[in-house]
Amino acid sequence: AFGSPDLFDAACETLDRYTDKTPTTPDTLGTIIDAARNAGFGRSDGGFESEIHSLSAPLFDQTGEFCGAVTVASVASRSTPELEQIIKTELATASREITKNWGGVIPAAIEHTWSCVLASQQTVETTS
Repeated sequence: AFGSPDLFDAACETLDRYTDKTPTTPDTLGTIIDAARNAGFGRSDGGFESEIHSLSAPLFDQTGEFCGAVTVASVASRSTPELEQIIKTELATASREITKNWGGVIPAAIEHTWSCVLASQQTVETTS
């Protein structure tokens, strides 16, 4: 979602199925990548292990290139919207700190996406 198109091409070379939720076609993987790009966070809901849910935030190096991700994995049955909000907030913080320590900067578009996504989730929480 945050790297070069070459990463997508490389990922599509080996779309092995690990669970019923593993993306096994370029179209399915592309849909997941688009969702990550739109949300600013990657997620896996049982794609590698059926009972594991994970959220990720991108990391960037001193050249401004995507170079990895920081991820939190949890047992799917224990995941709640409130916990997801906390995890996303902490992932954004960790991503900023790690990226800064590597001499990089989070791209403005991702910072904007995070601020919108995290603010909208905050609004949902306070009106519930």
